[in-house]
Amino acid sequence: MAKKNVKRLMLAIEKLCHWDKALSDDENQRIVDGGFVLLEEVATTKDSDVLCEMFDVFNNEDKDDALANGVCETLENEIYRHFDFSQIMNVLYQKFGSLIENNILRARNISCACINVGKFEDFRKMFNLVRSKDSALLLDKIKYKDKYNKEIVILTKDMAGW
Repeated sequence: MAKKNVKRLMLAIEKLCHWDKALSDDENQRIVDGGFVLLEEVATTKDSDVLCEMFDVFNNEDKDDALANGVCETLENEIYRHFDFSQIMNVLYQKFGSLIENNILRARNISCACINVGKFEDFRKMFNLVRSKDSALLLDKIKYKDKYNKEIVILTKDMAGW
């Protein structure tokens, strides 16, 4: 079932990124709308393999105009709507290093979301286990209007001990 769901996810993304100048705007919009429907169907399965693949798609956001023009934002929203933070943390353990390296802003969004829902200790454990070479850069991106000062201080002290 997982392979089928991943294939359906990739089809949804293909549809969401679709725009063919040879087709009418209405025809193109029907294809894109079908992508939204398929993405939601796949996300509601709560399949961890789908979640892993969604994180992999984030790695290409800066390299693909269609992904950068709202598709990855849609993926992130679907993650928060359909997956629990235990699943998200499990995938972060696997994908955190590549996510920071390839899409620091998306890594910041997901990191902040984990902190906001009370998963700081889980996030901290993962942060210290992964030890990304770009962890300091991530902490700089997380700084926002003094909102995460306490957490950043803790993570910075942890990094000093690596």
